[in-house]
Amino acid sequence: MNTSRLSVFPAATLLLALLLAAPSHAKQAGSVIFVKGAVMVERAAPVSLAKGDDVLVDDTISTAVAARTQLLMLDGAKIAIRPNSRLKIEEYAYAQAAAASTQAEIATVSDRSVMSLIKGGFRTITGVIGKADETAYEVRTPVGVLGIRGTDYTAVLCLADCDLAPGVRPGEPLEDGLYLGVMAGTIFFRNEFGEFDIRAGEYAFVSMADRTLRQLSTAPAIFLDGYDVSPGEDTAGSSDNVPLRFDGRLGIRREPGKPALDDDGSENNNQDGRESPAMPVLGTDADGNVIDITPGALPQRGNRTIGFSLGSLGPLGTGFVGVQDNSPGEYQTDSFNNFTGFASGYPADPNNIVLISRFGQYGIGTSALSESGFDALTVLRWGRWSGGTVDITLANGADVSQDLGNQSLHWVSGP
Repeated sequence: MNTSRLSVFPAATLLLALLLAAPSHAKQAGSVIFVKGAVMVERAAPVSLAKGDDVLVDDTISTAVAARTQLLMLDGAKIAIRPNSRLKIEEYAYAQAAAASTQAEIATVSDRSVMSLIKGGFRTITGVIGKADETAYEVRTPVGVLGIRGTDYTAVLCLADCDLAPGVRPGEPLEDGLYLGVMAGTIFFRNEFGEFDIRAGEYAFVSMADRTLRQLSTAPAIFLDGYDVSPGEDTAGSSDNVPLRFDGRLGIRREPGKPALDDDGSENNNQDGRESPAMPVLGTDADGNVIDITPGALPQRGNRTIGFSLGSLGPLGTGFVGVQDNSPGEYQTDSFNNFTGFASGYPADPNNIVLISRFGQYGIGTSALSESGFDALTVLRWGRWSGGTVDITLANGADVSQDLGNQSLHWVSGP
């Protein structure tokens, strides 16, 4: 600011300008290295963030529904803030702040990083603070506090706003609470029920309803909505750093070597979107197992053995049990990998040669899926169709669909 011109400002105008500016005592905590969409910092007057801007202690960074941003903290930590999120920097002190953040190596006893996750989520590769002293780093959430032991982790807080994730049924959003996943190192979660460690490759959920933590056997759906980690250059131009990058369009993962997609679905030809992921992008296969989908596509599905039983089936109205190996073209699944269609036997009719030793294609039809489950150890999946009519088409094209009435078709699947 040109101080020679201050004298011509009216006193009220000068006072207003000072009130709207960042507090003089506010200290820098980091800087912005990527912005996409509407990203604001909540101060006395909200300010739009752009690449290269400083983020300060007491700032609350908020992202719009289709926006995201990445921060590089002074201790070398990298934070990718998801769309529709709010993250507040409560406290931040780093004694080596005068040095380049990419050279941060040592934390002192006075160093501290405290943030509050108010809404949405983030993924972070943590920096120096917290590695030597666990009490120096924490992320506060409505259900408890997160700490680290040097790590790469993701945290997402669902508050009736996680209904667009892959695998989530329309109108049935994920349960409200805090979803956690650790890619490297260890984090711990602490609240009134105790302290719990979550290690690399593990996932956990803390319910808003009762604040208890429970382990998850697979990555929650909210983690599969389009973010990844890609190598690239930070603002200092070091290709050894690994900024975090959300894909341009939620729900779409780009194939390595291909441009990211902008929000309108067009290709983003920015060079920093062309690099191959440095860390695996995880998904869930048809058996509920966590798999590496970094190449950009799910692996081909294999065969499944499916067995079912029905108390009354066929023209004679007798009980029937069928077991048959199904190829990917014969079985269908819903977004939760529950079976909604399969091929199996159909009871023979001794009075009708056309219906002797026939096989059929079964579909859920108008019946409802209920009591489904999965066991990761045995890789068994089960459920039942009840009520309505099951679609059944025989190999010769005959339609023998059956009203279930008061009975259920019970099915089980294995490898």
